[in-house]
Amino acid sequence: MKAVTLHDVALLAEVSPATVSAVLRGDSRHVRVSEETKLRVQNAAERLNYRPNAGARAARTGRFGNVGLFIAARRPEEYIVAPTLHGVCDAAGKVGERVQLLIAPPDSSVERVEAMFREAAMDGIILTSSDGLSPAWMAEFQRSRLPAVFLNEKRPINSVRINDLHAGRILTEHLIAQGHRRIVFVIEMASTAHYSTHDRVAGYREAMRAAGLIPETLDEPAEADRESFARWVAGADRPALIAMHDARATHLLRVLYPTRLRAPRDFAVAGFNDDTFAELSPVPLTTIHMPRYDLAVEAHAMLRRLISGGRGSEEPSVEMLGTLVVRESSLGPGESVARRTVRRRAASHTNPS
Repeated sequence: MKAVTLHDVALLAEVSPATVSAVLRGDSRHVRVSEETKLRVQNAAERLNYRPNAGARAARTGRFGNVGLFIAARRPEEYIVAPTLHGVCDAAGKVGERVQLLIAPPDSSVERVEAMFREAAMDGIILTSSDGLSPAWMAEFQRSRLPAVFLNEKRPINSVRINDLHAGRILTEHLIAQGHRRIVFVIEMASTAHYSTHDRVAGYREAMRAAGLIPETLDEPAEADRESFARWVAGADRPALIAMHDARATHLLRVLYPTRLRAPRDFAVAGFNDDTFAELSPVPLTTIHMPRYDLAVEAHAMLRRLISGGRGSEEPSVEMLGTLVVRESSLGPGESVARRTVRRRAASHTNPS
C-alpha cells in the first residue's frame, strides 16, 4: 500500500503543500493561514491517516525532532529511570520532540555503545551514569559530535547535578539534632563510587567536625557478615547509620532484621534519593529528596539551547539542592513524625509565663 504523502493531503484539502506543512508544524510565521483552512488541512490529514516522513523532514530542516536519554548503571535500582524519564519526556513533549531511551550496563562493549550513538537519529543527548562514563565510552560519544548535557556529572559546563555536599551535610545535621553522637557513614564499593559518594561523605564530615564529633566510615556488610555487623551495632550504643542511597539503607535493615535489632529502637538509619525504596521500607525512611524530575526538565532545556547554538556551544552547569524528608527511621524510640508535629504545635502555643 502506497504511503500517504504531504502532496496527497494538499490535494484533498485544496491547498498548497507549503500550507499543509505550515499547518501540521504549527508554524504560521512564513505562511498566513485562516482558521477555516487550518481545519480543512487537519481534517484531510486525519482522513488520510497522514504521518509525516521523519527522514524527509530531517533532510529539509537538519533536525530529527528526537533527543536521546542515555542511562548506564551497575544494578537495576541505580537506574532511577521514572522521574528522570518523566521529566525529559514531559519537557520534550511540550515542544513536539520525541525521546529515545538508550540503556547500557557498564559491561556493554564499546562497539555496542558506538552503534547506539551512530544509529540513533537524535539532535542531541542527555547522558547519565551511576559510575561516570568510561574513557572508551566518552571517546565514542565525542566522535558522534552530538550536543550533550551530562546529568549528575560534575563538570564546569553542560551539566545539571545535585549539590551532594549539601545533601550529606543536612542529613548529618538532622541526626546530630536528634541527639546522636556516633554517626557512621556506611559506604559501598568506595573505590569505584560515583563522585556523589565522595561529596556526600565530605558533607557528612563537615557536619560532624562542626559539632565536635568524630567522623567514621564503614564498609557495607554483606548478608554473610550479618552476625558481626549486628554485634557492632548492638555494642555501639544506638548508632545512626547513613547509607549511600535508599536501596542500601533498606539493605541494612534487611541484614539486621534476623538479629532482632530494629530501627529506630536500636539504631537510626537514613539514606538519599526519596525513591520507591524509601516508600516501601519496612520502617518509614528518613532521606534526602533529590529533585530528579526538575533536574531532567532543566537538562532538556539546556540541551535545546545547545542544539540551537550549534556545534561547540557551551552552557554553564546548573546545581540544585536536595531537601530533608524526616520519617520514623531517624527519630527516637517510640517517637513518630505525627507525635513530634503535635508536640511542636503545642509548644508553639504555650505561654512562657
